[in-house]
Amino acid sequence: MQIPEKYLSSVDNVEEETQILFALSKQKDADLGMLDSKQEQIALTIGNKPIKVKQSLQSLHQSRGSTGSVLWKTSVKVVPWLLQQSWFMNSLTPKTSILELGSGISGLAGILLSPFVGNYVASDKQLYLKKIRENLDQNNASDVEVHELDWKSTPYPKDWTFDFLDYVLFFDCIYNPHLNAHLVSCLASLAERYPGMQCLFAQELRDQETLVDFLERVRPYFEVDLIKMEEINKTSVASSTNLPPANMSLFIMKPYNHEEYMLKALNEAKKCEPTDSAFCVGAVIVQNGKIVSTGYSRERPGNTHAEECAIEKFMLKNPTDSLEGAIMYSTMEPCSKRLSKKVSCTDLIVKQKFSTVVLGSLEPDIFVKCEGVDLLKKAGIVVIEKLTFQDDCLREAVRGHPPKH
Repeated sequence: MQIPEKYLSSVDNVEEETQILFALSKQKDADLGMLDSKQEQIALTIGNKPIKVKQSLQSLHQSRGSTGSVLWKTSVKVVPWLLQQSWFMNSLTPKTSILELGSGISGLAGILLSPFVGNYVASDKQLYLKKIRENLDQNNASDVEVHELDWKSTPYPKDWTFDFLDYVLFFDCIYNPHLNAHLVSCLASLAERYPGMQCLFAQELRDQETLVDFLERVRPYFEVDLIKMEEINKTSVASSTNLPPANMSLFIMKPYNHEEYMLKALNEAKKCEPTDSAFCVGAVIVQNGKIVSTGYSRERPGNTHAEECAIEKFMLKNPTDSLEGAIMYSTMEPCSKRLSKKVSCTDLIVKQKFSTVVLGSLEPDIFVKCEGVDLLKKAGIVVIEKLTFQDDCLREAVRGHPPKH
């Protein structure tokens, strides 16, 4: 999905940028976001397509947390707008595969989008699946697959009929702070299996703290951009009356390519002069999707460490800039204590307020017992272990050490 850069705004400072969103939302009294919570059946016409949606008001009123039993405004407003955007429609082909999370009972997005793609999967909790199927079938969308996907359990249905995934969609799914961690875990698992996928999600702006919490949790795994719908409409042939209301926002997310950056860190490690008294480690710092610094062990004078060198090089080049929210890629767990009594790399990372540390391997107990991972997690930093690189990273780390007998 190629959106012109001028229509994207990178979400770097979550607190500040969500505050601006809510200030501009023009929403005085936020409601729950349901289209109509009193009708058992809702009739809509979107474009030239008549649509009927059966709701389950009994479930809504009797079952706690059954928010998926009715139709929500966000999909009604945002999906038709997407259908008018060339950058969106040009990305849909007969080979495209889409997974929708938290589809809810209506199946509306699947009804509207499935004619343009090869595979569309609507997913939600088990209790909604039968009703989703009914709504899809009565609106001539029988080709849409329906699967159980509980964010708290398996990240993807085991019986999917396709092996690749292009897009993950979800509409108004960020409403309960207790579910944010599960949703992010599900998204991270999907990104691990399908690293080329992109996520598109729309959200009605109701609770700022809940949205901030979700964005803070998801940013270690994804680059997040706000799509400027109002700016797009200014240059679009589509009528501005079709623009979703100001209290709805649309975001696009792309998984960080951890493998690519870890390979670059490994290449940094290969620059180290071998020694039997220290490790050979490489580090790469990524901020806003770009590499801003690199380092390797002993690159700078003294017994300097890779992470230390990368941070120092960045600060020397950008003395007024901050590394807050950046991602540190290191071929080995950052040190928690140093025989030289210098400040540990763990402390440096915490001080600079990195959001995430991606590791190629844990530190062997050759010189000191390392507690870097525990200390980073205790400081609220997300730690991702890319253990598929472990053998290569450890082999590089002990280059110059005497062979074990």
